Amino acid sequence: MRGAVDLSALQRPQSPPPGEPGGAPAAGGYVLDLTEESFPQVVQDSATYPVVVLLWIPTDQANAELGTLLGRLADEYAGRFLLARVDAQALPQVAAAFRVEGVPTVVAVLQGQPLPLFAGAAPEDQVRAVLDQVLAAAEQNGIVGRAPAQGAVEDDGQAAAQPEPEPELPPCTRTRTTPSSGVTTRPRSPHTRRPCGRTPRTRSRPPGSRRCACWRARTT
Repeated sequence: MRGAVDLSALQRPQSPPPGEPGGAPAAGGYVLDLTEESFPQVVQDSATYPVVVLLWIPTDQANAELGTLLGRLADEYAGRFLLARVDAQALPQVAAAFRVEGVPTVVAVLQGQPLPLFAGAAPEDQVRAVLDQVLAAAEQNGIVGRAPAQGAVEDDGQAAAQPEPEPELPPCTRTRTTPSSGVTTRPRSPHTRRPCGRTPRTRSRPPGSRRCACWRARTT
């Protein structure tokens, strides 16, 4: 049946899950594990930068080796393309959307359009040549953006959520003269008196009287 994925890889030598010793690297950097929720957004992002999709079974040894190679190249190309991995066993609907018949299969996505690249294992020099062809085709179609490293946006958001504290204002040292007594005084210590925070108002005062606008007015 067209679109059905051959899972015969389950009968081949097995590999530890991604991120465990002996298995493929865990997602991160320029490698993303697709989910049904993230799939539409990744397809949309393919209009900004190339997306290379690996349809695989992560615990199959041959699949894990290809996933390791593609992940290393994705980091080496530093965002010129995003590697999106699809677990064909866990997400058969997403895998069937690419109309593949076996794993591993590699498909490029440019401006939402899938472009089959190759199926099965391939040596590194051939994989590099295919990736360079994808990048050249993307450039011809104006797709020249770079994929963001996974996790970079969240870290920036956390940093932006913590604004720098405002510097403390120094205490006022201006003096004032009380009209009735003619005695010049200074405001109390800032530990016992705080600025009022009100906008100063202009009004007439007896000649020679002065009052600091940053302290609460006191009736004399």
